[in-house]
Amino acid sequence: MINSIISPRSLKLHIQIFLLDCIWGAYIAVIFDRIIYHHVLLNSTASSITIYNIISYLVFSSVFASVSSLCNCSFSAKIFGQKLYGWREAVSLNIAWILILISIIAGWVITKISPIDFFSS
Repeated sequence: MINSIISPRSLKLHIQIFLLDCIWGAYIAVIFDRIIYHHVLLNSTASSITIYNIISYLVFSSVFASVSSLCNCSFSAKIFGQKLYGWREAVSLNIAWILILISIIAGWVITKISPIDFFSS
């Protein structure tokens, strides 16, 4: 019965999309916690990673992947060539912009380049 609903190829694709969404979710969680929260907002260095941090990153990434898979608004689905329409496409593109934005912020913080000095003559 399950074979008539989901083909093995489709199931493999959904698992790949879910796992890539888990990676995106973990990336977002780590960058927000370690870089944006500690360095930018608190202006302090982050302490070493504890088991609590790792578990919270894993929980966030699995929730992120589950919600994006259930809503069918996954950015990873667009990467794998699936068509999204309406609000689902808008949500997936917003996730892509969030990934780009936090990557730029993390790059500035890690390399210690001052945006003011960078854009001034």
